[in-house]
Amino acid sequence: MKKILFASTALVATAGVAAAEISFGGSANFGIMYNGSETIVKNEIDFDIKGSGETDSGLKFGASLDIDGAHNDSATTQSTVADPEVYIEMGGLKLTVGDIGEANDVGGISDVGFDGLGVDDVVDGLRENGNDDVRVDYSFGDIAVAASVDSANDEWAISASGSFGDFSVSAGYRDNANNGEGNHDDMNITVGYSAGAFGVSATYAEGGVDTDSPANGALDVTQKGYGLDVSYTQGDLTVVAAYAKNDTTGADAMGIGATYSLGGGAAIAGGIAEVGGETVADLGMTFSF
Repeated sequence: MKKILFASTALVATAGVAAAEISFGGSANFGIMYNGSETIVKNEIDFDIKGSGETDSGLKFGASLDIDGAHNDSATTQSTVADPEVYIEMGGLKLTVGDIGEANDVGGISDVGFDGLGVDDVVDGLRENGNDDVRVDYSFGDIAVAASVDSANDEWAISASGSFGDFSVSAGYRDNANNGEGNHDDMNITVGYSAGAFGVSATYAEGGVDTDSPANGALDVTQKGYGLDVSYTQGDLTVVAAYAKNDTTGADAMGIGATYSLGGGAAIAGGIAEVGGETVADLGMTFSF
């Protein structure tokens, strides 16, 4: 991550500011992907702009913004400036306001491929119904808890996560009472184990799904799913296998992928999977800055 440090007097005109900093970071990728019917060329870019500071009394503050771009073949180009967030923090307690991640978006399983082939979406997608704008996080040691709310719809979410030696666990819950027909809330739990070069994670999720019309957003059915991933690292090479199933619809996905680190933030990655009855695959390079 590249950083630019400014004198505090150049950024603010008020007293009581100890230091302020602007940092730039990001990631990018490019490669080829077979989507089940054709092979396409694609790339993505994600730049992060973050500002942070701290008052003389120890109150930390900051803001962040994402600049994202994506390109598939010569026909589809996407570019957005997204996720504006502002926060204050002290003593492990953090308040964030803006386009934030829902508190229940924790855990889950790994995907495969340089850009993600969608194996994890079968189960992880069941818990992504939120659009929150206020969030509180608190961490103490290896334990973290969070709560978030969508102030426009009075929907809310909570989560807790922690690590205990070689084990980790996370759980989340979201109240979707105002999202349409019925009270089809989201819940998820993930347990992980890591020892040396070997790692494994298992997840279970329930979520409200709109099966009537994508336009109205009514959550008329609660679907349930589970997933598992296994990883092994040897030197610069990491191999991941993943499986996920929607127990309600019977849809499942499985895949295997590998990543080879070239050092300096660059890697070669690829994978092959069966998702939605289609064989998909990709191969490309990833970069972090």
